[in-house]
Amino acid sequence: SLSDVKTGRGGIRDIEFVIQFLQLLNGGALPEVRTGNTLEAIDRLEQAGSLTHQERSLLEENYSFLRKLEHRLQIMYDLQTHQLPTTERELNKFARRMGFVGTPHVPALTAFQNDYQQRTKVNRKILDHLLHDAFGDVAGSEPEVDLINDPDPSPETIQRVLDRYPFADSRAAYANLMSLAEEPIPFLSTRRCRLFLAAIAPRLLTTIAQTPDPDATLVTLSRVSDSLGGKAALWELFSSNHPTLNLYVTLCAACPYLSEILTGNPGMIDELLDSLLIEHLPDLCGTSWARIRSRRRTPSSPTSPRCVLSKSLPRRMSD
Repeated sequence: SLSDVKTGRGGIRDIEFVIQFLQLLNGGALPEVRTGNTLEAIDRLEQAGSLTHQERSLLEENYSFLRKLEHRLQIMYDLQTHQLPTTERELNKFARRMGFVGTPHVPALTAFQNDYQQRTKVNRKILDHLLHDAFGDVAGSEPEVDLINDPDPSPETIQRVLDRYPFADSRAAYANLMSLAEEPIPFLSTRRCRLFLAAIAPRLLTTIAQTPDPDATLVTLSRVSDSLGGKAALWELFSSNHPTLNLYVTLCAACPYLSEILTGNPGMIDELLDSLLIEHLPDLCGTSWARIRSRRRTPSSPTSPRCVLSKSLPRRMSD
């Protein structure tokens, strides 16, 4: 119920529960996130990369607002209560005590109710997103997910998980796979990148296994991903849009010539992934694609970009 400031949807308890969950999830490896103060925990979780700056700012501001609201309720009624007033007269009085001032177009009560509902809605949206990040679609039970999240898996574990796929060298495959969990840019969170990669790991490995040479595909995928930077955003996109993952792996499996072009022109990946939204491949006259035209040998060359793309890309972008 929205009338309960503490246990209602998007209320105080919702924020405290998820912050404590993130502390349990990360506290083993990151002692600095261990604190009993919720606002301190929010700040430390952002520093550890478990929250984005925007998530931290919104949760911090909304949690402080809800705590202030709770304290005003208890002062107003001299009771240990978390319920908003039930009558319009009492709600009006409470809205003014919270500092809301009416205007000719919006009464103080309406302004308070709109603000309160918006804050709790935003809280719940952030919390749902954070829990989805942590569990993904497989609730953390897949061995591939555990392998990515394990900071120091045994050689036996690595072999047991990756031997399910047609890799010629499971140790090398593990090294290349884990390189996808590391952000090359210092200010980006490797921990957040790892969580997103873990969520897509089973589907990513299954897709790689379907390519002609899975070991080479994984090597290329690692190299191309390093050239992009901001890997976490890419893995997050793949978790909600399966065709983009399929296209990305297809491109990396195509041939060394194409992977060299992608590595040298990172913007092309964005153009190709964006093309899935409109179900139309980028035109070779485009800025990034014009560079390909200047490098190709002849129209009939087996390694010309048009030849590579026509053979490598799926005909139906929506598949």
